[in-house]
Amino acid sequence: MSTTLAALAADPERVADLDPAALPGLIGEVEALKARLWARLQAAGAAVTVSPDPKATPGADRLLTATEAAERLGVNARWLYRKADSLPFTRKLSQGTLRFSERGLERWQASR
Repeated sequence: MSTTLAALAADPERVADLDPAALPGLIGEVEALKARLWARLQAAGAAVTVSPDPKATPGADRLLTATEAAERLGVNARWLYRKADSLPFTRKLSQGTLRFSERGLERWQASR
């Protein structure tokens, strides 16, 4: 029995009934659709912005840039980078890339 993406979208519980041999083909179709959707979004231009709403997901913690965190703390970004190792709300994403936990920053401010 062949299952289409439309059928899976209408009833996601059907995934459990799929033949494992059909999964790579369906995943390929999903990725192709995803690529088309991103291309369409990009073609829409600057009028469309994609930014997750941290209030949309309960328990979500937004990661702030150094500039955003500095504004909230009333300091400059250089200060944040110098103190990053001692600040409990610092998150190191990669070498040279820091972000700052919004919730952690708020808790840290409340404790001072």
